[in-house]
Amino acid sequence: MADDARQSLPDLDTPGPNRAEGLSETFDFFELLRRLEQRNGLFGHSGRPDREPARLGQHVRLAFSARDLVVFREARDAAPARVTVANFGLLGPEGPMPLHLTRWVLDRLSQRWFAGAEAQLTSDTTFVD
Repeated sequence: MADDARQSLPDLDTPGPNRAEGLSETFDFFELLRRLEQRNGLFGHSGRPDREPARLGQHVRLAFSARDLVVFREARDAAPARVTVANFGLLGPEGPMPLHLTRWVLDRLSQRWFAGAEAQLTSDTTFVD
């Protein structure tokens, strides 16, 4: 199938040399998922979350997003690749949850409640040290 400029798009069904290399957030969301599946197997068929081709997360915001992908991190050591999306999820203007819950999560994120391993410490346990 050709795009508007009459150029044929690459066939993602047949693996080619270095087809899955050089992935980034500049890809379309579904194209990135197809290329990740080409590299590591199908989503939902691995049996365990740590064997999935990538972990999907949501970028929380109150405004509509101009693009699908926010951040893509390649797999490191035993951790799978990480894809942060703006178009699917429970929170935000596209999500089914009320906006006051999105505001609550954004408030907690600003206080580093859900920062996880990247911030080393969270605000609710800092006083223990």
